[in-house]
Amino acid sequence: MPPKPKFGITKEPLEEQHLNQKMTPKDIALKLGCDHTLVLYYLKKYNIKKLPKYERLEGMRFGRLLVSRFLEVKERSALWECVCDCGKTTIVTTANLKFGKVQSCGCLAIETSTTHGLSSSRPYHIWRALKTRCDDPDAINYHLYGGRGITYG
Repeated sequence: MPPKPKFGITKEPLEEQHLNQKMTPKDIALKLGCDHTLVLYYLKKYNIKKLPKYERLEGMRFGRLLVSRFLEVKERSALWECVCDCGKTTIVTTANLKFGKVQSCGCLAIETSTTHGLSSSRPYHIWRALKTRCDDPDAINYHLYGGRGITYG
């Protein structure tokens, strides 16, 4: 009869905690009350593929982005799939999330760059033409407006 595993560490619960719940060996060791090297020993013994070393960010929010899942490690950076508040998904590195370089799928930049949203309206085009006639010496009708001293207030 084989010896009973220490701390009751068997293959199925270890696989469940490490792969499905994405717990690190240290987290599992804390839960079981043993040393993390023992958990590493059993991971190797049961041929359970160890998850790559990266911070577990699933469920965390960064700006408008909610981290949904880990994708892969590419060029020494962990890539995460994130869902924006607007509903779009985007892929972001850990560094960009943690340092605040990326806070949305791009919708935030669009919202903050729009000043009034009426730049395609007729009154706006009339106002721009008036400014051009009064301010720009290269404009066709400048000599009739700005050239004669006409200004706008």
